[in-house]
Amino acid sequence: MSSYKEIQVKILERQKIADEEIAALKQQAASLKAAEIQGAVQKIQAIIEEYELTPADIFPQGRAKNLISKPEAKTKKVPPQFKDPESGATWSGRGLAPKWIKGKDYAAFKIAQ
Repeated sequence: MSSYKEIQVKILERQKIADEEIAALKQQAASLKAAEIQGAVQKIQAIIEEYELTPADIFPQGRAKNLISKPEAKTKKVPPQFKDPESGATWSGRGLAPKWIKGKDYAAFKIAQ
């Protein structure tokens, strides 16, 4: 009959072997995946070239544009809220305050609406 400590040692030994096998399998899977991806990309490129496909042919309408170019910012233009009487420069009140208004009373530069 085995003692508790002997069983614990066997468990740890088998766990170590299992961990090593898992690591080896993960490495093997990563290598196979990389090879399969390379083959898939080559097939896709050949089909694209053969049929002279464009991104618009492959992706749904609207999505192809986002893949090709950077999507435009969806921000609203805000009218200026403050104006420098000396230079005529304006500021919407958003973002960092310009030098001409920093540290001063904003009310003095407020544009009448």
